[in-house]
Parts: sequence; C-alpha cells; structure tokens
Amino acid sequence: MRVILSLSVLVFSLTMAFVDSANLDKIYVVAVNKDYPPYVTINPETNEIEGLSVDITRAICDNLNINCQFTRLDYKDFFHDLEKNKVDIICYSSGLRMDISALFLSTNKFLSSASAFVGLKGAVKNFSPNELIGKRIGVVRKSPQDWYVGVNYQEFSEEREFEEFQEIMTALVLGEIDLGFVDIMAFYYYVQRDKGLDFDIYGPPVNLGDGGFLIIRNNQEKLLKDLNQAILTVRYSSQFEAINAKYFDFFIF
Repeated sequence: MRVILSLSVLVFSLTMAFVDSANLDKIYVVAVNKDYPPYVTINPETNEIEGLSVDITRAICDNLNINCQFTRLDYKDFFHDLEKNKVDIICYSSGLRMDISALFLSTNKFLSSASAFVGLKGAVKNFSPNELIGKRIGVVRKSPQDWYVGVNYQEFSEEREFEEFQEIMTALVLGEIDLGFVDIMAFYYYVQRDKGLDFDIYGPPVNLGDGGFLIIRNNQEKLLKDLNQAILTVRYSSQFEAINAKYFDFFIF
C-alpha cells in the first residue's frame, strides 16, 4: 500500500511539474495599438515596441513570471484576434470600458487618463459652448474623443477627423484647425518634448473612460485574478515610479 501511495505521489508531482513548466514556456501574445506616444512607441535604435503602457504591462507580466510578447494591431482587429486566439491579452491603453462581458473579461485599470481641448495659446478667449461655435475641432478617427465631440459639439462646430494624434498637433500649428480634443497624457508628453510652441489647454479635463486596462477571454477567471493582483502590486512598487519618471515629471495615476 505504501509503495502504491508513493508511486501516486510521484506521478502527481511529475504531472504538476510538467504543468508548471508548460505555463512558464507559454508565450502570451499581447496586442497593443500602433504608434501612439507615450503609450506605444518604437525604439528607433532597436526597433522594439516600447511605451508607457508597454512598460507597465511588461512589469505586470514579470510579476506573474509569464512570458509576454508584444504585437501592434489596429484597434479594429483587437477583439477579433482575441476571440480567434491569435492574441492572448489586449493592452487597452486609454479608452472606454465597453460592454464586452459576453465574450471577454477586463482587469482593473493600471493607469488613469482624461481628454481635453487643446490649441495654440489665444485660440479661444473664454472657453464656453458659445465660444466653440464655428470652430474647427480635430479628433482621432473612431476614438472616444471622436464620439464625444460628435455627440456634444457637432451641431455648432466643425469636426475634423485624423488618423493619428500627431496629425492633430501639426494641423493646429498650420492653422488648419482651431482646437484639438485629445488624450491629455499624449498632449502632455508632446509638449514637454517640444517646448518651441506655445500650446494651451482650454476648459477642464473630461473623463471619457477608465484609463488603461487589460482584456482577456472570458474563460480565464484565474488569469484575471492573477493580473489584477499583479496590477495592484506593480502600481505600488518602485518599478512603477521608475516607469512613471521615464515619461513624465508628474504622477500619472
């Protein structure tokens, strides 16, 4: 009886070791959006994917001792590729937490974000709905900012859509638009790196979403719990402070 029990324990131990090894060997493919500084950027020297959201997500993966590999996708492909098992995790850098409960699970946020009207200094005298009548407002196409301006300002202002944040800032400089309604973290990152132009923020920041969070398939409750715990651990670590300082001279959460 002791021999049989010992053999059973041995088989169980070997099985668990195999499972643990399989988990360590698994590569979790993490989808991030294409270039959107500071959230996602490409290192010009190494050609590697970097950025604020990437660095935080990598720290979360390291905390869980899982191997994460990043790939850039258009937002429109995120959920299709997750559903079809082409990616394992979506890093949703900054946006609305949509009703995805039927197919996917989403973590707690790993950073905060907001949006704001921005422009060259003097573009607007006194910020108010009346002051925006007839103004040309730039937004990133199919973004939360696009939705917000369309719902609240389209009747009396001219909304212009752009593919990337950088295009909005260029259009402001060239006088092609009067204001941009943009992610405020992207704006701060832009102006602190290019101090030659005098931009301003008009009106109070607008909270359109839940900041940055991760999305996984709905049959992974254990992974969701682990990710949330890792987010909490990283959030209150010196590693998070170092990542924060790499991009901003103020606290981002």
